[in-house]
Amino acid sequence: MEESQHTFQETHVTPEMASMWLENNNVGNRPPKPSVWKHYSRMMREGTWGGTNIVIFDKNQNLLDGQHRLKAVADCGIPQAFQIIRGADSIARNYLDTGRSRSASDSISMSGATKNQSAISAGLVLHHHWMEGAFTSDVCAGHSNLGMKKLHASERNALVQRLFEKDPEACDLISQKAFRMRSKFPVINISALFAFLYRAKQKQMFEEALYFVESAVAGDGLPELDSRRLMVQSLMKISVSKLKNRKGPLILALLVNFYNKRNTEVRYTLTKFKQCPDLLNFKI
Repeated sequence: MEESQHTFQETHVTPEMASMWLENNNVGNRPPKPSVWKHYSRMMREGTWGGTNIVIFDKNQNLLDGQHRLKAVADCGIPQAFQIIRGADSIARNYLDTGRSRSASDSISMSGATKNQSAISAGLVLHHHWMEGAFTSDVCAGHSNLGMKKLHASERNALVQRLFEKDPEACDLISQKAFRMRSKFPVINISALFAFLYRAKQKQMFEEALYFVESAVAGDGLPELDSRRLMVQSLMKISVSKLKNRKGPLILALLVNFYNKRNTEVRYTLTKFKQCPDLLNFKI
C-alpha cells in the first residue's frame, strides 16, 4: 500500500478560506451541528477559544476533520491559527471523533486532583452558577432551568480546571470534609456543600462555616430554635420532596440563609440571591 505523504503547516485561516474549504472539500462528513459551531464561533469572537486547532485533509484534499471549527471561523469572521495536515489516509475518518469526550473530572485530574474529582467538578460548577446569580425562585423550586445557563462541555471543563487550579489543596480538603459529613447525614448535597465551603474559603471564613455545618450535621444538643436545627429539619423535608433534581441550588440557598441568620459579624453576601428573595426567608 502506498504511504501517505503528510505535510504540516501552521496557517491563519481566514473566513474566506474556511468557506471555500467547506464548499469544495467537505465530502462525506456528517452534517455539522449548529449548537457546536455556534458555540465555537462565540468563543472565537470573545477571544476564549481554546479548542483543537487542527484541520485534516486526505491525499485527495477531502476534509477529514475540522468542519465545525471551519464553520465557526466562517461565521465569526475572525481569522484563526490552525495546524493544517494534508495527505492523511481516508480511512482515518473512521477513527476521528469516536473517543469518549473529556469530562470536567478528567480536566482536574490532569491538573493534579487524585480523588473525589466528580464531587469537586460538580461543586465548582454549582459555585459558578451561584456567582452568576442564576438561582431564581423557579430554579430553586425545581420548576424551571431559567437562569441556569447550560455550559458546553469544553466551556465547563475550562471553567472547572481554572477554578481548581486557583487552590487545588483547598478543593481536596473541602471535598474530603464534604464526604465525611454526607456519610453522617446522607440527605446533604455534596455539590451544595462544596460550593458553600469553597466560597467560605475564598472569603476567609472557612473555619466558621465548617463548624456551622459540622455541628448541624452532628445534631447533638441543638436548641429547639437554633438555626442549625431548623436547617436540618428543612433538609430532612427536602429529601422526601419532589425537588430531587434541584436539591443542589435549594440546599445551597438554605445553607447561606441559615448561616447568615446565626452569624451577625461574618456573613455571606446575599446579592447573588437577589432574584429570589423568598429563598432568603425559606420556609417549608
